[in-house]
Amino acid sequence: MEEFETISSPSKARQAASQAKDWAYVMNWLNHKEETIGLLKAEEIESPNLKLDLLEDIQAALSDESSNLLQDLAETVVLLGVPTGDVGNRDRSLLNMTRAEFDATEQLRKLEELQKYLEKELATLHMRLEELKDEHNYETPPDLPAKTSEWLRGKRTVEAKAKEYQRRITAGRSASDREGTKIEDLMAEEERVVKISENVKRLQKKVETFHGLPSNILDAKLEYQKLESELRSLIQQRDNLFEGLVDRGKSQ
Repeated sequence: MEEFETISSPSKARQAASQAKDWAYVMNWLNHKEETIGLLKAEEIESPNLKLDLLEDIQAALSDESSNLLQDLAETVVLLGVPTGDVGNRDRSLLNMTRAEFDATEQLRKLEELQKYLEKELATLHMRLEELKDEHNYETPPDLPAKTSEWLRGKRTVEAKAKEYQRRITAGRSASDREGTKIEDLMAEEERVVKISENVKRLQKKVETFHGLPSNILDAKLEYQKLESELRSLIQQRDNLFEGLVDRGKSQ
């Protein structure tokens, strides 16, 4: 019991150090007494387990509560990996264990969040895979090749007419220098032709995208109707511009 109190109390430790110093003095004195030393050695040989006997005596003298506390302290020291009874080492080991437990808890939380995210992504991939297996979502209308060819022919026709208008405007500009036609009118007509040419190019790009139509039939039909309406509008503009140029040529 006294050794336990010595370990856990600084004042007891100082007292033990003082006693050890006294015992050192006694042992120094005994070293000069061979007969006394011989008797002590003989007693040590007859009782080789003095420390074990002392430990058993201490444990027997402890109360149940003190015995439980001593057992808990021993288990704590073993778990912390501190084989000595040093309080400072025990506190540092306990602090390190608490820090390690916090780090492990934080890592576990991050892993759980990552697992939830991966499970969500996996569910999304499964859903998209099922959509890909549905062939009806990727069927194209049977008349798509014919419609595409028709749009391409219309595009080429509009391009040819635009070039013709450009040529006539250039010729009209030369004639205006000779006949006094207002250059502002011709420039306005040229701007209109340029706009039509830009619309034709834009339409050409949209027509090219029909080689990869949307997988959804409804979206493809809507895109087709939109481009068909734009094509009709360009054809009407072309005809109106052509008629205007013809009328102007007649008036000149």
